[in-house]
Amino acid sequence: MNNKLLLTLTTVCSFIATIDALAVPKNYKYSGTVPTPVADAATNAGRGNSGIPNYPQHGPVVTPKSTQWLTYKAIQDAINGAPNNSSIKLSAGDFVINRSIKMKSNVVLMGSGRYNTFITDRRWATGEALIDFRDGTTDAGLENICVRTNMGAAPDNNYSNLRTGNITDLINMRGNSNWLYWIRALDAANNTVNMGGSNNVVLASIFDGAWNKGPGGRGYFVVKGNRNLIAGNTFTGLRHFSIQRWSSSRTWSSNNVVAANEFYVDMNFHSGDGGSNLIVENNFRVPSFHPWGAYATGVPGQHGAPGPNNFVVRNVTHTSNSNDMPTGLYRANGYGDSFTRWWWSNGMTPVN
Repeated sequence: MNNKLLLTLTTVCSFIATIDALAVPKNYKYSGTVPTPVADAATNAGRGNSGIPNYPQHGPVVTPKSTQWLTYKAIQDAINGAPNNSSIKLSAGDFVINRSIKMKSNVVLMGSGRYNTFITDRRWATGEALIDFRDGTTDAGLENICVRTNMGAAPDNNYSNLRTGNITDLINMRGNSNWLYWIRALDAANNTVNMGGSNNVVLASIFDGAWNKGPGGRGYFVVKGNRNLIAGNTFTGLRHFSIQRWSSSRTWSSNNVVAANEFYVDMNFHSGDGGSNLIVENNFRVPSFHPWGAYATGVPGQHGAPGPNNFVVRNVTHTSNSNDMPTGLYRANGYGDSFTRWWWSNGMTPVN
């Protein structure tokens, strides 16, 4: 083994060990396996070593009401009135609302099955996310539920902005040490998740579809914070899974772990991330109509360059359009050709 390769492997092993020891919620550690619930109704089944707490239910089960306002108020009042370390349970049914649900620290909002309980956004506007983990919200969770817009199934293969009058996100995660577990997020107007916070966990969930997937930062699952863990999820029907900075004056998005997910979209080091992100043991099955291959970057002159020491380790690609990389260890070195053979260009250099 040559010295350069040995140094690279040593650096990566050290980096993985550092990531594994990070203080994500309740000391979650990625150990190569992802707990998967065995049934929708059994929200605690399969939590395994995830470290996600099982808060006891507070109050009666909340049911849909006769109007959108009353339905929203029933959910929000239950959250606001819950004590620390408790959960609010929603019944099966469709909770159609026209307001943003504000999550509360140390409280979980839990459905009765992610194919049984729906929170449906009826708004048509620019506004706050349907589910809002605001700045300062900590140790809160969303579990076992489906959140969606009322616009129906978004087309997977249309990369235009089809609903320009509605650019709200489904889930905003600006708080720290919160989690999404065993949820579905469907047919977002804009982004499915906008994660600006740190030490969050997104586990065993499905993120499917966005109506606005055209230019302007639309239709993403976007990670802008640090030390977040995204593991065991499925991503499909989006423009990008993106790791990127907040803005030109605020560079974050470092030391994130993206592990054991199923990707039907690209993984994009999109714009000026902080580096030291780990993409490990994922499956990429990017369809032929998707304009990007499995791994991509932003465009020089339009987006910031990827940060240093972003590693792509032990992933498997099954793409039909480009970027079919052999399983192994790679480091992103800069901008790349996101349409074809990125690992052969300056963007992704094989090191073994």
